[in-house]
Amino acid sequence: MQRMKQWEWGPARRQQNEIYVKEGEEQRLAGDFSGAIASFNVALIIDPKDAVALRHRGEAKRQSGDFAGAMADLDWALELRPMNALALGCRGEAKRQSGDLAGAFADLDLALQRDPKDAFALRSRGEAKRQRGDFAGAIADLDLALQLEPKNAFALRRRGEAKRQRGDFAGAIADLDLALQLEPKNAFALGCRGEAKRQRGDFAGAIADLDLALKLDPKDAFALSRRGDAKRRLGDFPGAMADLDLAFKMEPDAFAWWCRDLVIKDLLTGLAGEQLKWAVVGAGPVGLVLAMSMAVSLLLQGQDATVARINVYETRWIEWSQAEAKWRRASFFFGQISGRFFFVTIIWPFLCVCNHIC
Repeated sequence: MQRMKQWEWGPARRQQNEIYVKEGEEQRLAGDFSGAIASFNVALIIDPKDAVALRHRGEAKRQSGDFAGAMADLDWALELRPMNALALGCRGEAKRQSGDLAGAFADLDLALQRDPKDAFALRSRGEAKRQRGDFAGAIADLDLALQLEPKNAFALRRRGEAKRQRGDFAGAIADLDLALQLEPKNAFALGCRGEAKRQRGDFAGAIADLDLALKLDPKDAFALSRRGDAKRRLGDFPGAMADLDLAFKMEPDAFAWWCRDLVIKDLLTGLAGEQLKWAVVGAGPVGLVLAMSMAVSLLLQGQDATVARINVYETRWIEWSQAEAKWRRASFFFGQISGRFFFVTIIWPFLCVCNHIC
């Protein structure tokens, strides 16, 4: 029995362990995370207390999206080798990605105390600061990370996004251009650059980037809502409403709802002009909502903006009085008219009410 133990932990066995660790790390770096985990599993069967294999397997699990599994491995690795900077950095990033920013900062600060030139930990802490809203702090960390690794696409795109959120649109676009040279099909970078262009007023450029981002990730509500607003600014109201409605269904937020309201306002405001003669009145709140819904729907289908078809339940005609310089109810009345279409337009006094209701 004693001889078996000596063989199990002898040089040959240790060499086998090292072979599997090396193979697993090569697989991880190549993006084969399941293969890497399998190799590290074998290495850990050979030596269950191999802190290096545990750290690498934890990182492979993190990259595959298994944050709980990653933290379990990294906890174990840190029990075996306390205060190991690489393990602390990896665990900090796993915590950040799982939403535990406080835990991430604790690990990443310790990692950077141990090794101030750890580019990985600097990138991770920079992104954690950006997520917390500390854009200046994020840029400072990412600057240091990029001094160490100038061609790191993650650091470039996250610094670009931090600059955009801080209002430096030119700086953001410069960083995101570099990031996209390194990774042309990164949906996050395309979406961020599209948003920076939209905020700077380049709506056509924004749509071009956001189109590409949405081809890569069709369920990106952020990109959809921003493209919807860019389309609105260029006068493509049907396209804007389609994007904004879909974005709001995917991820209800104030921006998509606010932009949708602006589309309706733009449509309705376009109805008000000197040539208008008629307006919907007397229909009550329900009738007004119905009238507005029909007006917007038909305008989106390409109806003439000065003469909108509106289906109303009950209405009265009003007319402009030159003598009184105001709108007044006409002498004739159509009551209980359901399901018929009238060529009518909407006057300004009703726009605020109807916009508010819609």
